[in-house]
Amino acid sequence: MPKASLSEDTLLRMLVAAIAETIARLAMLRTVGNYQQALDIRLKLPGHILLVDDDELMRRSLALNLEESGYRVNTASSAETAL
Repeated sequence: MPKASLSEDTLLRMLVAAIAETIARLAMLRTVGNYQQALDIRLKLPGHILLVDDDELMRRSLALNLEESGYRVNTASSAETAL
């Protein structure tokens, strides 16, 4: 039986969903005043993201959202450029 593999698009969507979930959790913790727990989570987050996507609009949109959430973002239009 052949193994199923995830497409790059699926992996990107999963990553974005995980980031969005973490950001939502941080926002909720700040809202209820649990700043120490929010800070503890924030300190565990990676601060720099390399975003690779051949679709310029998608790349810019994701980069903007990540930057607004406090991440430093570098972008590339291909794997070759990213390396």
